[in-house]
Amino acid sequence: MGNPKRKYASQKSKTPLYVVNATKSLASYIMVITGNEKSFPRAYRNVLCNLLRENALELYVMMSIATQLPFTPAESYEKIIKLHDGARDAFIAINALVSIAGGLTKLSNPEHLSKLITDVDASMTNWLHYVKRRKHRADVRAEMSPLELYEFDNEYRFRKLDAVAIQMEHDEDGFIKLIKHVEEPKPVKTEIQKEKKDKKAKKNAARDGYGNSKRNWFYQ
Repeated sequence: MGNPKRKYASQKSKTPLYVVNATKSLASYIMVITGNEKSFPRAYRNVLCNLLRENALELYVMMSIATQLPFTPAESYEKIIKLHDGARDAFIAINALVSIAGGLTKLSNPEHLSKLITDVDASMTNWLHYVKRRKHRADVRAEMSPLELYEFDNEYRFRKLDAVAIQMEHDEDGFIKLIKHVEEPKPVKTEIQKEKKDKKAKKNAARDGYGNSKRNWFYQ
């Protein structure tokens, strides 16, 4: 039946927010490591560091703009593809520069950098497939009559419900199990907590609306 957590993670990686966060994490980490003189000696700072920073910022900015554009009209979709292609070029440049830097510099945590690069690569690919499917669906809907559109939307909803039902638990006869979630009881206050609450209530009761003690000579 598949692993629902793995499927949910793959669906999450297609969202615009996930792609933007992945590129932001990579750009931020590149800015940090290129500012460390122990990792990047001065002999390579003017070349490698500047190129890495420029491409990292270009990658993040282009993907941030691309994820904010609508799929329609056609001009907007073409702009999305151009921005994605430019961001992909910047990503390829980053990958090449990191491979060069790995042999010339001393990166403190190359495994983490490799993980960030892998996340960006996968999220950009998944997001582009997601955009193309959404654009194709919008084009198909635009050519439909109202009745065809109604039937198409119903079929789409049924397919989504089927996909959710497949991931749920089933009994031996194939029916979905309905599991009742029982709320956990609220923790009981201890005697010490009750005494503190009573003392605080008595203390507040002994003061007027201005925070002054009623035992003040003004009230006597």
